[in-house]
Amino acid sequence: MKTPGALLLAAAVFAVSCNGSIRFDDTTRDADAGGNPTCPSGACGWENDDCDADVCRLDCHESMMCVGVCTAPCVARCDSTSHCALTTPPGASVHCVAGATCTFVLGDRSHAECEGNATCGIRCVAGCTVECEAVTGCDLQCGAGASMHVTGTVTCP
Repeated sequence: MKTPGALLLAAAVFAVSCNGSIRFDDTTRDADAGGNPTCPSGACGWENDDCDADVCRLDCHESMMCVGVCTAPCVARCDSTSHCALTTPPGASVHCVAGATCTFVLGDRSHAECEGNATCGIRCVAGCTVECEAVTGCDLQCGAGASMHVTGTVTCP
């Protein structure tokens, strides 16, 4: 699991906010992003599936790299073979699909789900719930406590 300071620095550099001032890559996504001249690195970021005043729905498509910060209630999904990092406010819900690599910093009352063979590193700033399938396991840090490897459903106080 990356250090919280490094994750926050990376998230600040690549910040994406969900308060109506969202800026997403205006180019189309290519299944082989490395072959797309408008996205040569394959790192085109989180896509906005639906963002309004109530909730921001973000998606990191297959084989992409997505880093960001959401400042309004968020629902985010990281698809297979993608590398995702997201810092959320309270009440967020994040999902790491099998085969993805995810690093999340979650606000209070947030929920994270890690499937199958996904690799998940999660830090709960305050209370949150994490669901990790047995074959996956997750590295979880509750508040300023030590990071621990967990499986099943775990709640940070």
